[in-house]
Amino acid sequence: MECPTCRAHNEPGTGRCRSCGGLLTGLTSGSVLARRYEILRPLGEGGMGAVFKAHDRALDEVVALKVLRPSLPNTLEQARLFRSEIKLARKVSHRNVCRIYEYGEDGDLSYVAMEYVDGTNLRQAVRGQEGLPEEQAFEIALQVCRGLQAIHDVGIIHRDLKTANIMQDSRGIIRLMDFGIAVRWGDEAAGEGRETGTITGTPEYMSPEQARNQRLDFQSDIYSLGVVLFELFTGELPFQADHPMGILVQHVLQPPPLDSRLPSYLAFVLRKALAKDPRVRYATARGVAADLRLGRRPVGARAPAPIRRAGPPGSEGADRPRTPPAAEGTPTPLRRIRGSVDEAVRASIEALVPGLRDPEEAVRWKTAVMLCQVGPPAHPALPALMQALADLSASVSDAAAEAIKSISVESPGIAATGAVAPAPSATLPPPPLVQRLVDALKNQEDASARWSAAVALGELGPRGREVVPALMEALDDIDDTVRWAAAVALGKIGPAASEAVRALAAVLSDPSDPVIRRHAATALGHLGPAARAAIPGLIGAFRIREVDVREEVADALVRIGASAVPALLEALNDDDERVRFEAADALTRIGVGYRPA
Repeated sequence: MECPTCRAHNEPGTGRCRSCGGLLTGLTSGSVLARRYEILRPLGEGGMGAVFKAHDRALDEVVALKVLRPSLPNTLEQARLFRSEIKLARKVSHRNVCRIYEYGEDGDLSYVAMEYVDGTNLRQAVRGQEGLPEEQAFEIALQVCRGLQAIHDVGIIHRDLKTANIMQDSRGIIRLMDFGIAVRWGDEAAGEGRETGTITGTPEYMSPEQARNQRLDFQSDIYSLGVVLFELFTGELPFQADHPMGILVQHVLQPPPLDSRLPSYLAFVLRKALAKDPRVRYATARGVAADLRLGRRPVGARAPAPIRRAGPPGSEGADRPRTPPAAEGTPTPLRRIRGSVDEAVRASIEALVPGLRDPEEAVRWKTAVMLCQVGPPAHPALPALMQALADLSASVSDAAAEAIKSISVESPGIAATGAVAPAPSATLPPPPLVQRLVDALKNQEDASARWSAAVALGELGPRGREVVPALMEALDDIDDTVRWAAAVALGKIGPAASEAVRALAAVLSDPSDPVIRRHAATALGHLGPAARAAIPGLIGAFRIREVDVREEVADALVRIGASAVPALLEALNDDDERVRFEAADALTRIGVGYRPA
């Protein structure tokens, strides 16, 4: 291909001239595309083409023009992807997302005209600095969250959220850009590349599931958002290595470095946004923004009136003010304590517990966060935390759930005096509270109360055998979020919920709700060998179209173990290729020695 600037010859498919370094699109300053767009100067290039600053003669305004390189291999396929990007991007109309004007073709060139942002990208803004000033980083973070929420609201997974794809104009307004690898939620494309082993995205910002080349959901973008926030406040990426594969391994295996450089409210947000399990992360970018915004408010500041939620945090109807208070002007939270539990610690826990019932929402949130940071020694606070799961504030209930998980990591140790710490049964909520939760699970007037009760009952863990029948009934609840919570709760109870095996297996055949099918399969996996009766239903679920459901089903069969081997061997002769493949793979993981064809 001949360079339009220096006339040097270049090999087909070359992006820049080997002689002068110019972009090989055939366009230079002064060129006119489609008899309308006058090229002013190049702005940069991406994987599919070059971007120019151009003058739109028809509307007499400056635009950014993204032009597909005609020298790309498989140009027709690239053009299809290019058009797909435009279709997705045009669905979004929001102040914090770059606007797309039109798509067109001129000879061999395909192009898209978009809003020209006179500013700089955030990667350039943070480069060489130890993070932006906190106030500036905070305001930018809120705008990034709003833009990402607008993208998710129209059903798009961005898949390449990073500071280099986020522009800030001269007025400080943030724009999210580049939908080059975005996909619609639920499309088969959300799992593209899995058969070929191709991983799409930027390693430094990839979620663990994206690094594993698994099917993605909005929570993958939430993880990338967490990486962006970390970079804004510290000037660094949480994971770095000399080779991209090393970075991917860190995303999958290593916890993020949430150290003293981060404000305490941000560390709490990032711990949830950067969780390895996508189901533990924030459900929405709106939830991240709310916790950031309200997390900086000093304790004692007046909180907005709480709004009764209609579902779990992040679900439709749950977008109410969240009120995690700021650490500014408040005592430093207790550090996680691992080891002996002395009287001073017990006294501190007892002093904290009343804060969970404080009329000020900010105080309740702060108390739950403190108990989360204390960890297992905070087990005497468990009954109060269980009640806090039903708090009207989603932020308080979320923090209470995090604290319960933290306390459940390990059993309390032995006190310094040599006395044995309270028996595990002492950590259980009193029977009246459990009964109230069971009654709330049957409250036909309030789906939110039923959902909260299902979540709380799941935290009983193996000691929740008596509440299993109530949770089994909730699997047929009219509200989908209650059904999901009931399935998750049964999984947390584990083998003690063996009487729910057939009910969970029946859920696998429900074609109307793939989400609960995934949760049911996961729950059966947690039951392990106790879920033997569900083996036929699990193998039948290999025919399900949703890849993520099939993966959970396979995991469940592997956890069931040797009991599943005869049925899996028989499945190797099934007419359905998916059944044969998944069965062979499960057998290999169990250790029988079969390999997928």
